[in-house]
Amino acid sequence: MKHISKIAIVIITMKNIITLIAFFLVFNLSYSQTTLAAGEIAITGFNADNPDQFTFVLLTDITATTEIKFTDNGQQTI
Repeated sequence: MKHISKIAIVIITMKNIITLIAFFLVFNLSYSQTTLAAGEIAITGFNADNPDQFTFVLLTDITATTEIKFTDNGQQTI
């Protein structure tokens, strides 16, 4: 009887571990963002007057949680 109860505890523990791993994988995937590479955004128009305006087109699919930020500040060196 002891042997059967030890097996049951091991199975329950493994089940909990698998459930926990699955939860973290799903949670992590739901907040992942698309990493954009060069050439996956095309600037289709701009207006340099005040206020600055521009339009762009994405040439690849992105997830709904992806944030795209543009700036007119130059690159800063460290």
